Amino acid sequence: MFHVRARFAKETCGPSDRCPGMLAQEQRDEHVLVTHGIYSVLRHPAYFGYFWWAVGTQILLANPICLITYTAATFFFFRNRIPYEEQLLIRFFGQDYIEYRDRTYIGIPFMTIALAHTR
Repeated sequence: MFHVRARFAKETCGPSDRCPGMLAQEQRDEHVLVTHGIYSVLRHPAYFGYFWWAVGTQILLANPICLITYTAATFFFFRNRIPYEEQLLIRFFGQDYIEYRDRTYIGIPFMTIALAHTR
């Protein structure tokens, strides 16, 4: 289910998302701020999907050690990546992105609290 959400996010982005996993350092003409579809609720749906996929697989496997390890590893990875990406998006889209960020969710538990100092 979570993989489907991440995949849906990729489909919603369209051609502006050329290289999965790579963050654009410079804004290109084809970059647009996507705020429809799943992005109208979640501003990082692929990260949301990956986080819950990583956690969910360990729950299904009943593996408590890896559940804790995977949860921590993915949480801290996204805690470092999201602020960097959002700074780029603010540089690209300015106030439009700030307003979008303020009305959408990340969907990863405690991430909003962890990122509060980055605003």
